[in-house]
Amino acid sequence: MKCPTCDIPLSKAGYSKANVERCPQCLGLLISNYRAKTLQQRIDKKIDQLIEEARTAPQHDTLVKIRCPECRTPMNKSPDKEFGFLLDECERCELTWFDPRELALLQLVYESTPQRVEMNAFRERLKNMTQEERTEYEKRVSELRDLGSPMEQAFNEASSDLWFHFF
Repeated sequence: MKCPTCDIPLSKAGYSKANVERCPQCLGLLISNYRAKTLQQRIDKKIDQLIEEARTAPQHDTLVKIRCPECRTPMNKSPDKEFGFLLDECERCELTWFDPRELALLQLVYESTPQRVEMNAFRERLKNMTQEERTEYEKRVSELRDLGSPMEQAFNEASSDLWFHFF
C-alpha cells in the first residue's frame, strides 16, 4: 500500500503497542477504524509525550479528498469537532488515515474528559496509599461486593419496602 498523500510505500510501525501502517515521509498513519477507536482510548504515552508529539509533528491536513491506500476509492472527510481537522475514512475498507499529530490530539482530547481526569486522579491516590489506607480501602470494596449488584440492591430495598408497607 502507498501513502495517500506522498505516494510512497507505507511501512509497518508501532503506535501505543499497536501495529499500524506509517508513511516514512509525511508520518501519517493508516489504521483500521476499530483499532483507531481503541487507540484513541488506550494511551501508553504520558500527557507530556502526547503534547510533544502534537507540537512537533508536521501540522498539515489533507484538504483534498485522498484515495484509500487499499481500495483506491475516495475517502470520506469527517470533521473532528474539538480541533477542527479532518479525518479521512474509507467506509468500504474500514480504514482511517491520520495526518501527522491527529491521533495524538485525539488522545489528548480523550485524556481531558472529566471521567478520564477523575480516573487518573483515583489511580494516583491508589498508588500513594499507605498500607493502612489500602487495607481500609480493600475492606470497603469487599463490603460493597457483599451487597450484590446495584440491581440486586434495588430489588432487595423495594421488596423490604413492600413488605413493611403491607404488613
